Amino acid sequence: MTITDQFPPIVPDPPNTYDDSESQFLVAEQIERGRNIGTLVLARSAERDGASVRWYGGYTAVATKGSRQVLLRGHMCTDTATSGLLVKDKVLTKGILRDAGVSTPKGGLAQTPEDAIDIQRRLGCAVVVKPRFGGQGKGVTVNVETPPEITEAFRQANSGRRGVLVEEFIEGVEFRIIASPEESFGAIRRLLPHVEGDGISTIRALIDSKNHVRRLNPNNCKLMIPVDNTTRRHLGRQGLELETVLPAGTRVTVRNVGGISSGGDASECLDLLDSATKELASQAIGAVPTMDWGGADILVSNETGWGYVLELNTNAAISNSTFPVYGEPKDVGTSAWKRMLSRAPLDLHDASTASPVRNTVAVSSLFSPESGPPRKRLGKQLAIELGHFLQDRGWRVERKSARIMRAQRVGNDDKWFNGLMDERFPASVSSLLRRHHTVRQVLRGAGISIPRAIYMSDPGSVHEYWDRSQDDLALVPRDRGWARRDLYQGSPANSDVLSGESGAKVLAQQVVSGVHLQVFAARSRVMAVVSADSKFILSADQAHNAGIVATGAVRAIPGLPWAVVDVVIPATHHRPIMVEGMTVTPRASEFGYLHAGSLEALLEEIAGVEPSRQVASSL
Repeated sequence: MTITDQFPPIVPDPPNTYDDSESQFLVAEQIERGRNIGTLVLARSAERDGASVRWYGGYTAVATKGSRQVLLRGHMCTDTATSGLLVKDKVLTKGILRDAGVSTPKGGLAQTPEDAIDIQRRLGCAVVVKPRFGGQGKGVTVNVETPPEITEAFRQANSGRRGVLVEEFIEGVEFRIIASPEESFGAIRRLLPHVEGDGISTIRALIDSKNHVRRLNPNNCKLMIPVDNTTRRHLGRQGLELETVLPAGTRVTVRNVGGISSGGDASECLDLLDSATKELASQAIGAVPTMDWGGADILVSNETGWGYVLELNTNAAISNSTFPVYGEPKDVGTSAWKRMLSRAPLDLHDASTASPVRNTVAVSSLFSPESGPPRKRLGKQLAIELGHFLQDRGWRVERKSARIMRAQRVGNDDKWFNGLMDERFPASVSSLLRRHHTVRQVLRGAGISIPRAIYMSDPGSVHEYWDRSQDDLALVPRDRGWARRDLYQGSPANSDVLSGESGAKVLAQQVVSGVHLQVFAARSRVMAVVSADSKFILSADQAHNAGIVATGAVRAIPGLPWAVVDVVIPATHHRPIMVEGMTVTPRASEFGYLHAGSLEALLEEIAGVEPSRQVASSL
């Protein structure tokens, strides 16, 4: 019996029904309040465990249990920002898995159509051609063999012009397994949308009936089977139409697109998989540096029964196994919540107990006395300095890509960095910092003062608001972080944000008059305070108070190890110090003058290494 015989493309069982009150509560939360199903599953698991949950919009929530707080965002568990970037590069991931002895299909990177054809000839079989970067099956072509087919497949996969991955095509069954390095928690097959005839109803009516069942399923309630040209073409190739009446018991697929968002069905089958396949998923997750949780796409061969890892994913949907259309549901949410809670730090002290930062003897450049502010973007300059810092301490540094860096030293675990983020940064935190409007909500919820802001969607409204407020504006697109802001001073032509997509929402935040500082802060200490003004004299009280606010902002984001916090000490004395924004990818190069702390303390925190005695005693 082959794996396809064991797992046929159409499941004969009736679909699961979810008409219980809890399931319908989750459906209503999505439909009426726009809340994300992944966040909902985690939030309900947290609440059942005695945690309180506070929501910030439809995608973000913070769960609190005792002295621990956990950031909930979508389906993310203990995924890290670094592993998320690593697995986006399929070629880099393939090399990591191969070095760890994890089985993957044979193949290689092609930069040209000729390269792709050569790889197919060496393999001597049909191939799969897919983008080096990207997901959700976009640009993927399977089972091609002739040079014209491969050339066209290369063209579709190489839209980003960064090369394509060409791999042997293996007949079999594909599974998405949610796993940690220790165990598997759920495994689904994604089935093509299909219906079963009753001898009376048309295919159109059968689709409507199945969509009614999907509306009751928390995982599918917003993901109907479309009736469109793709549906009509697929039926036509089978000699069928939407008005065809299927004989009773006859099952047909109605679309050849199998994604859950396109009407496909999740079939949970963890209990039916052999231990070798589940162990392969855990082995693959454990092989990728800093990866603690994720989805492993595994193909089990019809011919050999062996498993092959196709891809790894972070932010893998936990709701597919929680509310499958077929198969025994798995409570992945509780497993994920317990894992997240166990890794959440205990915040036993408030920000006011943070160690005071010592002012410098004289204002100097952050990077070198002669150069003034850095010529490169601040984040890139810091990444360069981080590499030098580690090398000076005996680490061997290797750049894997523009943003991925590996550091090795005898007697230490390897360190991997995504820009300035190491293994301490959860993917949920990294993704939150790319949504400035949500960060503002979390900060406000923690009692931290922030500048006034308003959403706008056209340059005219922005200009009127600027003219009325008498302040410059920081413009941040709704789907971007603080580092992507523009300074608006009355000229729409000079704003990249306003020249973007027409009608896109922009957050217009007032630039408060006063002293503007960048504070590099961790959860219990300040590493450095910088400004754009070499002549400004920062008092010890100002440095201390700005540091308290900055560490409070860092602590407001559960799981955030450190951040660059832009604060303003308002010119109007009765107003509190405000947090303008936060990032771990600072872009502005003008903030280059050091007033307090040290570059060494900053780099030690970023590197995640123990402070030297000299630096520790000075803070």
